[in-house]
Amino acid sequence: MIPVGDDHAGTGLPVVTYTLMALCIALFGWQLSWSGPEAARITGLGFIPGALFGGAGPAPGVLALPPPATLVSYSFFHGGWLHLLGNLAYFWVFGRSLERTLGAGTTCALFVATAVAAALAQAATDPSSAVPVIGASGGISGLLGAYLVRFPRAEVEVLVPVLVVMQVVQLPAWLLLIGWFGLQLGLEWATPAGSAGIAFRAHIGGFVAGSLLMLLYLPLARRWARPATA
Repeated sequence: MIPVGDDHAGTGLPVVTYTLMALCIALFGWQLSWSGPEAARITGLGFIPGALFGGAGPAPGVLALPPPATLVSYSFFHGGWLHLLGNLAYFWVFGRSLERTLGAGTTCALFVATAVAAALAQAATDPSSAVPVIGASGGISGLLGAYLVRFPRAEVEVLVPVLVVMQVVQLPAWLLLIGWFGLQLGLEWATPAGSAGIAFRAHIGGFVAGSLLMLLYLPLARRWARPATA
């Protein structure tokens, strides 16, 4: 299912969401320009658990960031057009609504924190892995978890295949997002280790982190908004 809109779009320019989307597009364009040995750059710009925890590292002689920096940089590189476009669709729907409610700074911090949490979750069971992790879906999963806590009763429009035709249907956010999370859990459980090519553990870790952070944030936000009394 592909999200196309929701009923909490709000007003204002979601600068952080659009900037993150633009970075993903620009760096994917840079990836397309790589040829031959340059393709190994992804091993130095994506997140390799073994480079951070020991046991593996990027290909020798390629452009590489310090391993801690790749906990964030991996989010802006993608494995193909479908990977990129799918993440942009989720950014467009869920990122904009959250930013217009939480503000630019909080949304940026939420994305970065959950992207890091997602990468660490992916590394948890195999910290010496040499397989690079790339894609914004770890941080986006964090936005989905935060959206579930903040807007559980929102209506989300999604494209679904009905026979051979794509149709737009409305689903409650809680149903869509809990279903999405359950699917990640099921796929992680059912897929043999190392055979999926999809970082399901990162999706799960990002979603849980986003949910927990939003649960912590909401009471603080209410306290900050409460007028002071003399």
